[in-house]
Formats: sequence, structure tokens, C-alpha cells
Amino acid sequence: MSCKLVKEYYWIDQFFSDAVFAEVNYQQGTISHEGYDYYNELKKQAFKAVLVPHTTLYLDVPPETCNQRIRGRGRDYESGIPLEYLQGLNASYKTFLDEMRNLGCRVLEYNWTDFGYKFDVAEDIKRGNVPIWNQESLHIFNKLILDESLIKEVLTLNHSVPEAVISDNEEEEEPSLTVESQLQIKPKTK
Repeated sequence: MSCKLVKEYYWIDQFFSDAVFAEVNYQQGTISHEGYDYYNELKKQAFKAVLVPHTTLYLDVPPETCNQRIRGRGRDYESGIPLEYLQGLNASYKTFLDEMRNLGCRVLEYNWTDFGYKFDVAEDIKRGNVPIWNQESLHIFNKLILDESLIKEVLTLNHSVPEAVISDNEEEEEPSLTVESQLQIKPKTK
């Protein structure tokens, strides 16, 4: 498998699983209602252009175990991740996996609490009877992911939310999403 192909599969994975993080951040109040609605509109529009993966691989680990592993690594930038956030991700991923099944994606789930054997996982993936994407779909998809202007066209909505600004500063390598410092997002109340 070429590096380009691996990059494309990784890009697909990020696209689909990104919704899990958006949902949890919305539930925890770090994304406003308007921002979450905007994200979902973008997602709906982008789904029209992206091929559904044949297989989704999920290594299931209880949030408490994830929390212990994070603490054990001792990385400063991970130290502020609360257990509640990991619990939210766990619940949201379960919903995500059901959604992937409903889209026709084969979901392989493994209990990874005590880790596992990557060779067993690879064999399960190889044994899968998955359809082949047709050449026209692959051509359109490759064109989309390799052409930044097409991606922007697919992801352009007629409105915006105040907390998100897309910057096309030529000094930056890629457009970036920035949060305006003067905006104060209040957590949603239950």
C-alpha cells in the first residue's frame, strides 16, 4: 500500500470519526449550539462527496483504563483530560459505530483492554468480503482530496458562526480554524 493510499484512508477515518469529538465537545459545552449545528451542516454536505469506508476498526478500551494509561504516560499536554470526557467519547463512539453499520460499513470491534495481536486483526481484515469501489467513484474522490479548492467548494455554507473563522493567510501552510479570543462560550445548562 502506498503512502498516498495510507494518507487517504487516514483522511477518511478522521472525517468520519471527527463527529464523535464534535458531539462530545458540544455536550460538554465547549462548542456552542450554533457551532454544532454549523458543524453538522458541513458534515452533511461533505458526506455527499466522501466514500464510506468498507471497514471500520474499533479497539475498545474502557474509559477508566484509557485514563490510567494517559496518566501513566505522564505527558503534560494530556494531563488535563478528565475521565468524564473519555466516558463521553466512549458513549459517542458506540453510536458512531452503529451509524457506520447503517451506512453499510463493516465494523470490526476488539476488546483492547489488555491489548491484542495486530496480526489477528490484520487477518480479520483480510478475511472480510468487501466490495470494490468503482473507478469513477475513486477518481472523483481522489480529485476531491487532492484539490483544495474543491474541498472548500464542498465545505462552503452560506452562513457562519461567530466562534469559527477560516483564515487563508498566505504565510500559513494550510487554512486553519481559529477561535476568536473575545468570544465567551457558555456551557449549556441541563
